[in-house]
Amino acid sequence: MLVEAEQGQLRPPMRAVADATASGGSFVQVPKGAGADREGGVDLVVEIPVAGDYLVWARVRAPSSGSNSVHVVMDDGPSFIWHVPHVPPEGDGPGPWVWAAAERLDAPEPMVYRLEAGSHVLGFTNREAGFAVDRVLLTADRTVRPQD
Repeated sequence: MLVEAEQGQLRPPMRAVADATASGGSFVQVPKGAGADREGGVDLVVEIPVAGDYLVWARVRAPSSGSNSVHVVMDDGPSFIWHVPHVPPEGDGPGPWVWAAAERLDAPEPMVYRLEAGSHVLGFTNREAGFAVDRVLLTADRTVRPQD
């Protein structure tokens, strides 16, 4: 299940941003200086075809090591903090897009969700403004490593 983040329900100050380097030509983020912890986000409705254990991968970009985390929640479950890899940019501007598996800050293993077939809501809520999400992959295949 592959979803473009900008197709989700945005909660301001999260917004879609046009960018030629993003899949589909845009991504979502809370701009730096525009939001506090847990203010703004995006909710993605995902259709799970078969019940199973699913990993969440996302194509993300972190502008700095101080702006590289987000709260993640599935349906009405507990949220967790996800720190994504910060890849420093060459010169000025944001770093490159990277694919990363969602994992808890306190557990260095990818988060596994046991999901029934049907609709689910995956939410990304602001923790550190500037963090960007481009596209999201839910997969039951633990060997998958998404690439651009």
